[in-house]
Amino acid sequence: MAPAGSLLQLLDLPPDVLVSILSRLPFNERLRLSGVCRRLRQLCAGPSQLWRCVDVRRRLESGPEETKLQLIGRSMQLQRGLGEWLAPRAAAVEELSLALQMQLLSANQLVPAVVVPQPSGLPALHQLTIEWPGTAMWTTAARPWPELLPALTKLDFGLGTQLCLENQGLSILPSLREFSLSNGTLELSACLSPWLPDTVTSLWLSAAGIRGIPATVTHLTRLRSLVVGMNRFGTGQKDSLDLLPPLGGTLEELNLSETCLRAFPTQVSALTRLKVLYLHNAWHRSAALIPSDWDALQPLATSLRFLSISGNRLEALPFAVLGMPRLLGLHVEDNDLAGPLPLAPYLRTLRELLLDWQAALDSHEALRAATSLSRLVLSGHRAVDLHPDGTLTVRPAQSAEPLLAALAAMPALRLVEDIQGEEDVVTAPVAHAMWQMGRRLGPQVALGAAKDSNLGWTLTEVEAAEAAEAAQQA
Repeated sequence: MAPAGSLLQLLDLPPDVLVSILSRLPFNERLRLSGVCRRLRQLCAGPSQLWRCVDVRRRLESGPEETKLQLIGRSMQLQRGLGEWLAPRAAAVEELSLALQMQLLSANQLVPAVVVPQPSGLPALHQLTIEWPGTAMWTTAARPWPELLPALTKLDFGLGTQLCLENQGLSILPSLREFSLSNGTLELSACLSPWLPDTVTSLWLSAAGIRGIPATVTHLTRLRSLVVGMNRFGTGQKDSLDLLPPLGGTLEELNLSETCLRAFPTQVSALTRLKVLYLHNAWHRSAALIPSDWDALQPLATSLRFLSISGNRLEALPFAVLGMPRLLGLHVEDNDLAGPLPLAPYLRTLRELLLDWQAALDSHEALRAATSLSRLVLSGHRAVDLHPDGTLTVRPAQSAEPLLAALAAMPALRLVEDIQGEEDVVTAPVAHAMWQMGRRLGPQVALGAAKDSNLGWTLTEVEAAEAAEAAQQA
């Protein structure tokens, strides 16, 4: 402590206060603290709040004369160094992120041996994120993983990881609730089934190279969220989709976007607890759907809160969608809607709507009826009329006036966003609407460009909205 009457210095603070302050520094800055002075070196040496979150990012590049074997050796040396550094701090680590970028390297690596120091393990770790190029192997042979990772609830692999699971896979992690693999490859040939524990409630396999819904879901009796979008389901997709009905008692979120389905997934009709459903661009180009196929969504009418059916060449909204009285979000852009959105119960509770500019120009009456709509996202800048002889006519600028009047009259509207696509041409009505919105909609409505075209709602966001609804009604 500082002597009476002297100025208080940073290092005069009690250890717990000092650690609380320093823990807010970025991870790389925290690593440098041990070189400042003896006191900080002592604070950094053992388990403390300083190391609650550890974010390791390293890039390895091969030198001009370096062989592949030498590069692998440097990689293994880095892994051993990480394990040695983690060991004395392991008891405090709750979140660990490991991202390695290695050029010209594709070799099998034993990831758990790197991130889990033995014999102490990581007893407090609840979130582990691994971004590993090439192949990452998870083996359970002769390793007491339940004792090493007893608290792990969330495990994420991403950015090019080719994950090979062996033996019991991840099924021996006693607390795992969320597992995800994105933009990588899942290899299960050396793994027993089931490869996930029955504690899992969220399974995310987006762009993971799978050919259907994995059979392990039949053992996940608590599964609430299943994301398998951006995978090319094979011709045996029906057998895979037949795994869905047994999940009807728990599943609340399902993403089948961009899965190249050959037919409508009628199995979703059994998922009567479903709140979030993504069917964005879900079908193979050879699929020939008819309007009645969408009747499979009717059993979900009162449960669905978010629905994406964009990119499916729809000429009209399916009848089953029109009767959904509790929708909070609806995405219908990139379709071939031939007329305005119908006036129907689905408009009553909508808060977010994503559709094409041309559909919005046609649907000013429906927008006036969407009295709860707070966010409108518009895509595609084409506004043309197709004539029977096959010619196209660009609509005049003044055809945007009914839309502008409708938007100005919407009581809950707070945000209008535009999605900039690859097209270069903005037709006259769209340009006129963009120009006039700032003057006609008032200061309560923000205007802008959507920062991410990958828009949508998650189950967590839906539950937050439902909690807000309940609080308002209380």
